[in-house]
Amino acid sequence: MHFRTLLCLGLTVLYVVTPSSAVSARARLARDRLRKYAAHPEYGVPEHEIAAVARKRALSPRQDAVDPYVICLRDAYKLHSRLISPSSHDLVARLIQDNQDIWQQLLHNPFIEAMMTAQPGNETVTAGYQWYEVQDYWYCIRLLAFDVERSFTAQSLAELNSSLSDVASDGAYALSSIQVTTSPPPAGLGLNESVVLNAPATAALNQYTDFQFVAAKDYNWVVSLAAQIPCIQSYYYIAEGLLSTSFSNDTLWYEQWVLPNLDYSYLEPQIDFFIANYEYWKDYYEDITLMFRKATLSEYNLWQVAFQPGNLKG
Repeated sequence: MHFRTLLCLGLTVLYVVTPSSAVSARARLARDRLRKYAAHPEYGVPEHEIAAVARKRALSPRQDAVDPYVICLRDAYKLHSRLISPSSHDLVARLIQDNQDIWQQLLHNPFIEAMMTAQPGNETVTAGYQWYEVQDYWYCIRLLAFDVERSFTAQSLAELNSSLSDVASDGAYALSSIQVTTSPPPAGLGLNESVVLNAPATAALNQYTDFQFVAAKDYNWVVSLAAQIPCIQSYYYIAEGLLSTSFSNDTLWYEQWVLPNLDYSYLEPQIDFFIANYEYWKDYYEDITLMFRKATLSEYNLWQVAFQPGNLKG
């Protein structure tokens, strides 16, 4: 297909198939990458085997639903800290259970604690939340640049097609993210577009994306995908904790972040994927654990940037 035609198709994706802004762009991008590998015939088990795992899991009650931690409001989001050992095939559960030290640090990070007690008029916490969401936009832009570079260095039509598809997806989510930051409340943050476009990507964000890019280049597909587990999984548990303990539901982040991230079904495709692909990751658990810990720390550090927001005045 002619390059100009490809470009027009990419722009059509950007302006017509802009994804919903319900869940953070970073989490949606991670889930899209997972779906891409699940559907690809050269990576892992066929999709019908993943679907079979999903059907089997649906017949059993969620293990975290009977976790005694949920009885205590303050510990309601220590789900996955189970009294019984998780299945050896359940990579997500194993990683969370084997790395509770750093996992709990992420779920109880200081800025989340501040959000729990902040009143709607708390300008400090509100500004911090806005700055955190601005970084979500810059995550999309950083990933877009990475995938454009992949297009430049593609050595096959299949590789070019894959990278161009990712470029279109990255751009769509970047647009979706900036719409959230610039739309007036309560739908958005109400920031001036020049503020968002001129805001710097923080050191924490740059370190996080650099780590993910290195993982994608230096490790096999299954190990690099494991680096996305903390992003997808932690949002739900953090949101559940905020729902149970927040001082008020009138805060800017309650409608925009807490409620959208309470959808547990968003987590399940990742759980099903790794259970079905056990044979592909079982010999790499040590490397995957390292990926998980680094990614969890990166998520923690990204929340911490909210304590030092940049200029948000347009």
